[in-house]
Amino acid sequence: MTGIAQIIFRNGVFFIEIEDYEKLTSIQTSFLKEDLDYNDPVKRQALILKELYRKHDEYVILDDLAEKFLSSRGTINKDIQALRSELNYFGAEIQTKTNRGVKLFVPQDYKYAVIFKSLVARYCELPQLSAQEGLELEEILATFGVTEEVTRQFKTNLLIVLWLRQQGIIMQAPVPHYYFLLKESSCQALQTYLANFFESPLNITEWLFITSPMNISKLRQTEESKLEEAVAELSQLGQGLIPALKKKIDVNLDFCHFFMEIKYHLVFLVNRAAFDIKSNEFISDEILTMYPLALELAKEMVTLLSQKLAENIRDQEIGYLTVYFQMELDATPQNNLHRFAVVNIAGSSINKFIAKQIKALFDEEVIVDTFSSEEEFKASQAKYLLTFTNDYFKDDQLNRKAPVVKLDTAFNKGSLQEKMRILLVNEAIQAGLCQFSVTKFKTSKSYLDEVASLIDREIAQGNLTEEFKESWRQKEAEKSNIFGDGIAIPHLIDDSGHHRILVKAGIFDKAVTYKSRKVKVVFLVAIPKELDDNLTRTLSNVYDAINTMAANANMLSNLKNYDDNRGFIQIMEAI
Repeated sequence: MTGIAQIIFRNGVFFIEIEDYEKLTSIQTSFLKEDLDYNDPVKRQALILKELYRKHDEYVILDDLAEKFLSSRGTINKDIQALRSELNYFGAEIQTKTNRGVKLFVPQDYKYAVIFKSLVARYCELPQLSAQEGLELEEILATFGVTEEVTRQFKTNLLIVLWLRQQGIIMQAPVPHYYFLLKESSCQALQTYLANFFESPLNITEWLFITSPMNISKLRQTEESKLEEAVAELSQLGQGLIPALKKKIDVNLDFCHFFMEIKYHLVFLVNRAAFDIKSNEFISDEILTMYPLALELAKEMVTLLSQKLAENIRDQEIGYLTVYFQMELDATPQNNLHRFAVVNIAGSSINKFIAKQIKALFDEEVIVDTFSSEEEFKASQAKYLLTFTNDYFKDDQLNRKAPVVKLDTAFNKGSLQEKMRILLVNEAIQAGLCQFSVTKFKTSKSYLDEVASLIDREIAQGNLTEEFKESWRQKEAEKSNIFGDGIAIPHLIDDSGHHRILVKAGIFDKAVTYKSRKVKVVFLVAIPKELDDNLTRTLSNVYDAINTMAANANMLSNLKNYDDNRGFIQIMEAI
């Protein structure tokens, strides 16, 4: 405390005389941050890991850790087990030797910095830049056009390397599958700054880690030739993933065009993975569940890419890839023009006006046939998705020709879209592309038990396989399938060989609780491994319909009172 504060005894009283308030505040902050909150297991584990860093070349006795962190030996043992689980993601481990204690083992030394940044840095006090050092660094980084967040990450990385050096940890191992993308000429001022900051020159591994926040997006100082070289290298890797992706889900999709579209995103994804930099992109589970096929493709791509790179990739990357896959699926030509009938005795001009209004409601091309009488409509041999008219026809054969809606529905986009989503699934059911049924669940049984029973019944009927059930169990253990207001949508790839989308709806008479969330309705969706254009389109329509039902109380009521003899079309009654 020399030069900072001193304890003085005067007139029988002890008091502190402070000489440097800033340094004393830093000490107090560090003390409070690291030494007081040992009751928080996450913080305590971070500080235990920091202690293993400090003594990285020796074994640490558990009793010493227990004494230092004011905890029992049993608590420290649990903390070590929790840390082992966390470190496994990075390929590192805590080794134990009888009568000697525990020791941190990191096989690739550049991961010392990665692990410290991910698990320790937020819970401990790092060395600090002086006000002048911080200002000078910010001025240099401003020339790259970086955000405040990138500046913050750069400073953190810089101070982590400084702290590691103070512990005698010098990272030197090469960083595989990483692309340095900045112009060398633009880095001179930065290199000079770092040379003055550190007592000895940085090596290439330390340099790559410190500057990594500047290589995960395109900056004004990104060198195009380096970026294109990375794109060329990773495009070959991407092409190599295509057979495996198609083996997982055989869907009609232009994979070559897909990888061309994500070429820059893929470079930055690989760079983020190398130093475990979390993506800022966030897409909620509720949104992702609207695109199940794209989501499954994205998950499989992340798995395959992780295997190729021998590097774990965060689940956050799945969301953005899902969007790219869905864009590619949407771009696939769909030769399925919807056909509507307008039957109105008011005259051809009114009919044409209504037909124009219907066409305006749809993004894709549709066909609208107009008829001025029931006789004209009866003579038509065309198949219609929907009939617009003033009232139900006297001839019931015409009412059965296509679902009938009032003419004013053509002017209510929301209502028409809801009806369309139900109609398209109904059409798929009639064509054998989708199987749908409703089961009433018992509130006395749990969500897991009821869904398991539902799957078992389908297995017994030859609709699903035991492998499907095991995949479902694993998926439920990893992540909740509950979305929105009490709606669960477990969806998995079905390897049974059936050429259809299987949808099994389950209704609880009263909501049950699962993973602290209420569940009222379950939609179990089995997606065939092989998907042609018709099944791909059907799957998209099924999820549109599920999301529509989940948001519409009348539809959910219709679902609860579902009559298997009346068909899926009953869902759109009273909407």
